[in-house]
Amino acid sequence: MPPAGTSAESLWLNAFRDYSSGRDELAMMEFNDYLKYFPSAENAASAQYYVGQLYNRAKMYDDAVQAFDAVLERYPDNPKTPDALYGKADALAHGNHKAEAAAEFKDFLARFPTHSLARNAQDQLRGLGPAAASRAK
Repeated sequence: MPPAGTSAESLWLNAFRDYSSGRDELAMMEFNDYLKYFPSAENAASAQYYVGQLYNRAKMYDDAVQAFDAVLERYPDNPKTPDALYGKADALAHGNHKAEAAAEFKDFLARFPTHSLARNAQDQLRGLGPAAASRAK
């Protein structure tokens, strides 16, 4: 049960404002509170996605991968699905998991070939090198 006076809307607005303003620690706490108190609310998938983005900003790539995976597992059909899949692949690449990153970029391109991030995914895939791309399933 959320603290008295806490609504999904107010918590979301505060978290997103703090995220946008670079107050990452506060935003992380607020997004996690949102997920704790309102796991089925309208912005739950987005909140989980932004947790991943915050981990990416902090260069905590393995945690980012887990956060993006949570979007894909808990909220598989939502507007943030493509962004979360791309974010997972990007975090894997930055975390030096090249073969896994290549596999995720390929999955992204297969599932979302016309997405605005498709060109970035192609560039990232090329940047990983042929060895990573060939090891990717």
